[in-house]
Amino acid sequence: MKIPYPPPPQAAGEKIQISCKIEIMKESSSESEKPRILLIRFSSIGDIILTTPLIKKIRAEYPGSRIDYLTLERYGEILRDNPHID
Repeated sequence: MKIPYPPPPQAAGEKIQISCKIEIMKESSSESEKPRILLIRFSSIGDIILTTPLIKKIRAEYPGSRIDYLTLERYGEILRDNPHID
């Protein structure tokens, strides 16, 4: 079954599922190195807003890690003051 893009609007109150792939890579084999995490999303302001709970969860799972978010400049203001992004 082919899913149309963009997906059709959801009914009010209907739950939606967001899936993503997260890879955490270390530059060295030293266990003292803290993970560096890069989230990338270039489009859809709504999707960027919906990732904010995910950022908080990642921060809780990997305290002390460096979390960066790569997006288009026009969406930067949405994420600029997020305390969970470095």
